[in-house]
Amino acid sequence: MSKPERPLRYIQIFCIVSTLMIADVTRKIRPQQHCAASSLQWIIVGFVVALVLCSFFLQWFFRYFPSRSLPPWKNSIVLGYWMMGHILRLATAQSVALFAFVLHMLGSSAALVYVLYGSSLLLLLFWRPGVCPAQEN
Repeated sequence: MSKPERPLRYIQIFCIVSTLMIADVTRKIRPQQHCAASSLQWIIVGFVVALVLCSFFLQWFFRYFPSRSLPPWKNSIVLGYWMMGHILRLATAQSVALFAFVLHMLGSSAALVYVLYGSSLLLLLFWRPGVCPAQEN
């Protein structure tokens, strides 16, 4: 594991553990018996899908900043963009779990809530940092 990749792996582990903890809290908390409005429920699901797609686009955008033949101080800027893109992607994967918790508290169906938790865990488990931009000292 390279030096710039290590903090990202720690953030990934933290996000996985916190997603599992949120899912456990969801399992233990029973909201009042009311059903979420169908339109509100699907607006939140649509927002989650758009958020995940935007995170992939932002990751792609940050990945293609030029990193070859730059002075060392500009290479650190490229490394910062690379790390920022990955942190945003991990944060959006974590936010899917938080939206699942919100849907649970609104009284949404358990199947939808656990699909969102599973999606969050899949996004977090299959995340890979890719190639780190070259650093020149």
